[in-house]
Amino acid sequence: MKDYFKRFGKDGDSLNWHRACYSRFLRRWTTGLEAERSYEHVCRICGKRFTAAGRGAWTRMTCSEECRREHTRQRVKARSEGFRARPLVRRERACAVCGKRFLVGRGLGRPSKKTCSPACRRERKRRIAAAWTKRRRRPLILQRFTCVICGKRFSIQSPTVVTRKTCSIPCRYLNHSRGRAAWREGHPG
Repeated sequence: MKDYFKRFGKDGDSLNWHRACYSRFLRRWTTGLEAERSYEHVCRICGKRFTAAGRGAWTRMTCSEECRREHTRQRVKARSEGFRARPLVRRERACAVCGKRFLVGRGLGRPSKKTCSPACRRERKRRIAAAWTKRRRRPLILQRFTCVICGKRFSIQSPTVVTRKTCSIPCRYLNHSRGRAAWREGHPG
């Protein structure tokens, strides 16, 4: 079949043999096979033996439409009874923020709930974030410098090492302009 697509494709090129052509060919071929095959089954409702043919024949469980409806009804009923049969477990917990007692379990929120209300939940989140930030924060280092413009001594507390040369913004601008003037003297033109 691959050769057929190669031969009779556009200008005889082999690019016509790709996934779409193959899937179309496979669908036609298997549809023909399914129509030819038949499967023997036993009905799950009435117990009668029946033969199924065509698409999905090998998965059929019932012999007729009435048996299919009954089978569906029984499955739905069994599933809902399974849900009802589960015990209604509810536990009492103490709120992690205010200490108030509250119930958790089916119908009352997830069992892992730690707080009694949305306000307590927000407060707990805030506390967790603050603790995380505190753990991650670096200790402050006191660093002492002398201003290159006015000669004044100044100090900075910072978590990282800082290399400052000036004590204030006006001194910084003055230092910058002096640096630019010195650069211009060294690079004429």
